[in-house]
Amino acid sequence: MKTFLLLLVIYSLGFVSAIPVGPAQIEIAKRSLHNHLRSAVMVVFGSISSDFMYGTIALFGVAPFFDNPKAVAIFELCGTIILWILAFFTLRQGAQLHSLGFDRLILKSKRIAFITGFSLSVVNPMMIFWWLIGVQIVRHLNLVDTFTPALSLSFVLFGGLGLATYLIALAVALHWAKKFFSNKAMQKIYMSLGIVLIILSLYFLINSLRILLG
Repeated sequence: MKTFLLLLVIYSLGFVSAIPVGPAQIEIAKRSLHNHLRSAVMVVFGSISSDFMYGTIALFGVAPFFDNPKAVAIFELCGTIILWILAFFTLRQGAQLHSLGFDRLILKSKRIAFITGFSLSVVNPMMIFWWLIGVQIVRHLNLVDTFTPALSLSFVLFGGLGLATYLIALAVALHWAKKFFSNKAMQKIYMSLGIVLIILSLYFLINSLRILLG
């Protein structure tokens, strides 16, 4: 019973951690609203692949590299550039919603979607701290005393499953709900998503410059 409760808590932590709006969620929304559900799911898989990687780093104790603030700052600078590129395409898509050009091909491509999802998550090594916080939570709940390799692997798998469940549910819900949006509303949504991406990029940029210049 205790093992079941532990796995349920881990799964729930993963699910909840995916709720805040971030770059990956925005990319999922763009593709789902544009009728590219499979592409949206590939963004999920790309993002989860990175999360699994950071979960492994966090739980198997090979995270010293990310203890270096400058390393984190460099990753966040890379993230800033990626977000600027995505914001550009998102805002252009909002301005030309009916065009069948390069943007539409990018949204439809499942390979590009996977790379996009992975890139957006891999430039955010702060995800390591989410895994470490999750470890502390289950310890405070007295659900586990010592993390064995098998338990650590279970933590990564069930935490990742929780993350994936929310993101896939988001993709499916938006894909279903798109029929209720007019073309004008879709344009406003795209423009809003582009602005959010710019705001997120500025956060990454300011944080990275604060570390590098501090």
